[in-house]
Amino acid sequence: MATAADQASGVSELIGELRLAALPGSVGSARELVRSVLGAWDLSRPPQLMENAQLVASELVAHAVGAQPESSRRLQTFVDFHGRRVGMIVLRMRMEQRSLLVEVWDDLAEPPVIPESQSDENELTEVLAVGAVSKAWDYYLPGSGGRVVWAELHLPHSLSVATMGES
Repeated sequence: MATAADQASGVSELIGELRLAALPGSVGSARELVRSVLGAWDLSRPPQLMENAQLVASELVAHAVGAQPESSRRLQTFVDFHGRRVGMIVLRMRMEQRSLLVEVWDDLAEPPVIPESQSDENELTEVLAVGAVSKAWDYYLPGSGGRVVWAELHLPHSLSVATMGES
């Protein structure tokens, strides 16, 4: 994981990444990564940035976990203590200039499904929450396979990458 000192020495962006099993417990791990990375980057203030980044990361990870089919050909897997294959997801945070990008990769090579019915009300609330706190969000299909769903959070001027090496 890059630090503010790395930025001062010429690193063009800061990146934190964690590989997770596609299991419900990974949502809490995603929140912990956000707390750890933002703390290491001296971005724990203002509290709203930390809260929004944790919300976005946990919702994107929860969506990736929930979208995993019971059985499918997987690009990446873990084997759990019971010998079951469990899909892998990757949470990555990148800070570039005036934005914090939260990205979640999973092995599904299809667009994320936006719920339209009342039966999916909880999932719809999650999607709306990400949209409400993000400057933008979308997805792309990388050439290596799978998909990446991302959200961009705006950084206050005093927290941009350009100013991190100055302190």
